[in-house]
Amino acid sequence: MTARHEIALQDIMPLADYAKVRMTRRKELSARKKNRRVDVGPHITFYFENYDTMWSQVHEMLYIEKGGEEQAKDELAAYNPLIPQGRELVATFMIEIDDPERRKRVLGQLGIGAIVVNDGRQALQALQRLADEPGGLHDKLLMVISDVEMPDMDGYRLTTEIRRDARLAGLFVLLHSSLSGTFNQAMVKRVGADQFIPKLNADELAQGILARLELSQAA
Repeated sequence: MTARHEIALQDIMPLADYAKVRMTRRKELSARKKNRRVDVGPHITFYFENYDTMWSQVHEMLYIEKGGEEQAKDELAAYNPLIPQGRELVATFMIEIDDPERRKRVLGQLGIGAIVVNDGRQALQALQRLADEPGGLHDKLLMVISDVEMPDMDGYRLTTEIRRDARLAGLFVLLHSSLSGTFNQAMVKRVGADQFIPKLNADELAQGILARLELSQAA
């Protein structure tokens, strides 16, 4: 079988059809990806990509965000370069700290106090719990940092829910994404996020946090 090196628009399934096979596809891909990862340190993993992993990623993004053909073009521009074109290897570099206590310790060593959750729904529930505590949460929380691409509740929906809740509405929300298309920028504006960092850049993210910290200290 000839390896495929590029996903085209005609390779994308209609979302209604993808929804029918989504869970089966995800289980199959999860099993295959176990043999495509290499741990290279205590927190660092390489995930080696191919046509199938990127095809699934594109479909997941479209399924979650439902941005139509314009978003599909952005997704293809972002993920096609991660498909190997020959004998080279292409990998996603991931920094993961799964254990909550270790994660808290590592972040503490960096001088960062953080509440870390796994998806948007957990984030919303954590914020609501904080808001129910005496004194509210605005003196306890500097900002919310969220990925756009998350299962169950994505960053756009999370931001929308934050703005709908009077107790949370004033929170500073920074969204980041692996994409940089006009669709993302339009959605960020529509849901009311305060800042958006496309193509997640660690330096830009750090600058965004520092700028927010300086602003809060000056207030």
